[in-house]
Amino acid sequence: MTAERATHRRYGQNLTRFLDERVALCRRLQVPYVRLAGTGTSDVQLLQQLRSAGFLA
Repeated sequence: MTAERATHRRYGQNLTRFLDERVALCRRLQVPYVRLAGTGTSDVQLLQQLRSAGFLA
């Protein structure tokens, strides 16, 4: 499957807008938020990210 550059750009813009809206919602509700790297990330790396963000001791 191939897509044109404009399609990739629109996807990136939509994704950024979606994630920014989630951040704003969490701030408004005073809910902690952290964006984790998921692709190619091991469970150990995910746990380290959560610890670094203060979600785990």
